[in-house]
Amino acid sequence: MRASILKLATKISLECGTYTGVTPNDPEYKILDPVITDEMAEIAMGLKVRKYVSAAEVAKKVKKPLARVSEVLYELTNIGLCRVSLKDGEDKFFLPIWVPGIMEMMVGNKEQVERYPVIAECFEEYTRRRIAPLAPFVPVGQGMMRVIPVEMAIQNDAHRGTYEEIHEIVENSWAIAVTDCSCRRTRRLMGEGCGHLEKDVCIF
Repeated sequence: MRASILKLATKISLECGTYTGVTPNDPEYKILDPVITDEMAEIAMGLKVRKYVSAAEVAKKVKKPLARVSEVLYELTNIGLCRVSLKDGEDKFFLPIWVPGIMEMMVGNKEQVERYPVIAECFEEYTRRRIAPLAPFVPVGQGMMRVIPVEMAIQNDAHRGTYEEIHEIVENSWAIAVTDCSCRRTRRLMGEGCGHLEKDVCIF
């Protein structure tokens, strides 16, 4: 067991409001263990869930040199642990919640998840163990994932959008991405693939 990973997983869970106790056998720990070094975990302790902070603020909090903290924060972004966005003229970082958030981003890093399939397994385990029990208490229509039924009442009125329509959608979006399907990739890596395409099918 690595104390730095357990401490980081516990911090994220507490700030997400999903803490029920984290052990080395839990997905929150197991997903971080193969890819997060002790140094990365120490620096990530200076981040906050869903609250932007600068590299300088993190460096001050964890008492490490700014140049090294900045370098590690970008590494953590590539891993999928944190996100970065330009705010007030500088890059600022934050920790997303586990799901939807950290775990999808970690599965989204194709090279990383292919090398460490345990990442995909943890994503599936977390949603089953932590999210599924909450489902009965979420009001209808407010769940994190929604299914749009395809019925006779829905007309097939697909059309090719004009440049202006597409431009307006993109410009007015806070963020937009087309990515591989985390769910399908997870199932494939668990040996339960359905054969459906996983590349470039999720839009968020």
